[in-house]
Order: sequence, then structure tokens, then C-alpha cells
Amino acid sequence: MKQENTSKRAVYAGSFDPLTRGHVWMIEQAAGIFHELVVAIGINPDKKAAFSLEERLEMLRRSTRRFANVQIASYANMFLVRYAASVRADCIVRGIRNSGDYEFERSMRQTNDDLGPGVLTVFLMPPRGISELSSSMVKGLIGPEGWEDAIAPYVPGAVYDRLLERNQGLLPRLESLWRRLELRSDPREVYQLLLRLHNVAERYYHTLGHVAGCLRALDAARPHAGDADAIEAALWFHDAIYVPGRHDNEAQSADLAGHVLAEGGLDGARIERIRGLILATGHIQALTAPDEQLIADIDLSVFGKEPWEYLEYEQAVRDEYSAMPEQAFSRGRLHFLKGILARESIYYTPDFQEHYEAQARRNLEGSLPRWAD
Repeated sequence: MKQENTSKRAVYAGSFDPLTRGHVWMIEQAAGIFHELVVAIGINPDKKAAFSLEERLEMLRRSTRRFANVQIASYANMFLVRYAASVRADCIVRGIRNSGDYEFERSMRQTNDDLGPGVLTVFLMPPRGISELSSSMVKGLIGPEGWEDAIAPYVPGAVYDRLLERNQGLLPRLESLWRRLELRSDPREVYQLLLRLHNVAERYYHTLGHVAGCLRALDAARPHAGDADAIEAALWFHDAIYVPGRHDNEAQSADLAGHVLAEGGLDGARIERIRGLILATGHIQALTAPDEQLIADIDLSVFGKEPWEYLEYEQAVRDEYSAMPEQAFSRGRLHFLKGILARESIYYTPDFQEHYEAQARRNLEGSLPRWAD
């Protein structure tokens, strides 16, 4: 049942250092209740933040673009209730995760009633899966080997990309691949190149975070790969060149990979194999080579993820095509989805058919009405 907007404006505030999926859940719920929601970063000069204010504001903007009634702001040296009054909000939204939160928030509500009696405090309780999630928990996971996989479910894509960038999250993995391929070039330089190419403002889905997700899917499917290292190399480069709407992204990415790998001393036959794997992610024609089928399945694995992850992907793709008018994008998206659903199977390989096919069809079929409207 759709919630009705019962109040004109509310404020949801926090440090968001960094933003988590728990915060995004709170924003989504509050945006469905109120006509307007101001999401504000409270600046505490006595607390050292991991991310600058500008970084946190940008991550919030990128992670909440789908909520048309959400405004992003910040405030300092002011009680929250008085900030709410200053922006003419009649409600403050707070989250309660556990009994400790309840006791603290109850006390704060009483203080807020004294300081700003015209502002109501509204409490929301996150569902079980994110009820214990916090920014501190996310920051505590960073560091040990494999942290980039452990942290992925807990933060939105914009935050994950920034964490990968700041903490060189995938560099050890690229260095390991370079050793296995016996390349003589410096993987750190290649990593910086890939980071620069993926980390541009216009990219929302085709980022280094997408590469990380593909690498996780490869790890699960590695027993079915013929040349797993070639597939991994192709995944690193398959979206290195990406301009929304262009039809030669894969070809240009394949050319870049060929140049970089040739400089590293890889033999020509294997380079051509990797180039072919990158071209396979263009999904232009039916594939018959097993490794090409596998990398194509990996690239589309997001179709078969949990509904929230699929919806985040779909919104990110829309954001990448923000310059395209809504009607034109919807028409193209609907054509694409119907084409995928018309296949006898969305995925080529038995493993992906078993683990992803059913959920992928549910996600894509559920998405059709969104673009048909």
C-alpha cells in the first residue's frame, strides 16, 4: 500500500561518514511519507571525519538522485531541532536500531520538545537485515584481505566506488593477476589508469565497483572457466572506455587492453583471446565459445541479484543516460528488456541458469511497467 504524504517537510540528519544502505533505507521511507525531505549533514568540528564534507555531500547526491523530493544540505553550530525550524520543517526523522538507540533518542526527543516545541520527532525502525548497520561498522571492515568483498553489501554504489578509490581496494588483486600472467609492466600504473577511466562523474554503474562485482561473480564461476586469467584480464578492461549511447565502447576497450597487455609482454595469441572476451560483453550476437559465454553471463549477473540491487543498477544506468529525454530512454529500455526476456534463456551457462535465471526474469518482468508508463 502506498504511503500518503502527511506533512510538508521533514529533516533527516547525520554525519553520513560514510553513507550506508541503512541510511538510504531511512531516506527512501521518509521520502515516501513527506512532501519534502531535507537530508542534512551535521558538522561536528570536534570530530574528525573520514570523508570531507564535500565528499559526503557528493555521495549523498549520487545515492539519492532517484528521490525527486529530497534535498541535500549541511549545517553547523546549531541544534538539530533549530536547524529543522530554520528550514521550515515540521518533523525530524530519526532511526532506532536497538534498545540503546531508543533510550538515547527518547531523551533527545524530550530535549528537542523543549528547544523547538513546534517540531515533531518521527521514529523509524529499519528491517532486520540492516538493523545493526552503522558507519562505524563499515569503516571497521576496511583493511583485512578481501575487505572490498565484505563491505559491498553495506554501502550504496557511490560510496563503494569512493572507498575502492581511496583505499586501493582492488590493487592487490590486479598485482596477483599480473604475476600469474608474468607481465613485466607495473600493475600499479595500470591500476591508476583504470581508476582514472572509471572514476568520472558521468559514470554511475560502469565504475570500478561494477568491475569488483564481476570479479566476485568470476570467483564463484571459476571452476567452469577454461582460461580464468584471460577472463579476469578482460573483466578489468571491458568497460574501461565507456560513453553512454556509443556502439564502439567494447571495441575501444579491447584495443586499450591489447595495447596495455602488449606493453607488458603478453603473447599475441592470448591478447587476441582477451580482446575477443571483451567484445563478447557487447552482447551483440549469439556466442558459442564457452569462455565468451561465461564472461557474457558474468557481465549480466546483476539481472539475477536481489531486487534492491537490481533496482540500484537500473537507476544507475538511467543516471548515466540523464542527458536523454525520459520518453526516449524509456522506449529504448523497454525494447532492451523485452529482447532479453524473449530469449529462451537469459544466461548461456548451466551454472548461471541455475543460480540467476529465475530471479533475473522476476527482476526484468517487474521492471517492464516502470518503462511502459
